[in-house]
Amino acid sequence: GRQQLPVRADVLWTLAGGMLYLVLGSYTIDFHISKYLVFLPLTEDTKLRQAEGRALKGNSNYRVNGIAAGCFSIITGMVMVMDVFYNMFWLFTTSETFVKDAEFEKEVSNTEITEGTSEETVTSSEKNVAGIV
Repeated sequence: GRQQLPVRADVLWTLAGGMLYLVLGSYTIDFHISKYLVFLPLTEDTKLRQAEGRALKGNSNYRVNGIAAGCFSIITGMVMVMDVFYNMFWLFTTSETFVKDAEFEKEVSNTEITEGTSEETVTSSEKNVAGIV
């Protein structure tokens, strides 16, 4: 019904976000896996160093950090997609098509119990097999 519309919107937004995280993570890993050294961006100082013939120092730590960020992005996307499947299962099990034969709460509370209960009494003359009594 109408109460499930916000949950359906949440499922769609979570699916879109999960796909974006998966794509972002795969491109980040693909970019950083082919790099050995990542250099600083070109600024006036780095242009002067290049012109003077001084070497720019590359840092291999940027590569490792980029690969780690890509892995965490892929893990986040996978968790979001798993959340989508869980929410879709929850939506299906609470929908009217799944529970169409269930009784309403008012119908259950208005029914009367007409069955009598029977109680058995235990006499002390019976053998105490289990050690209870």
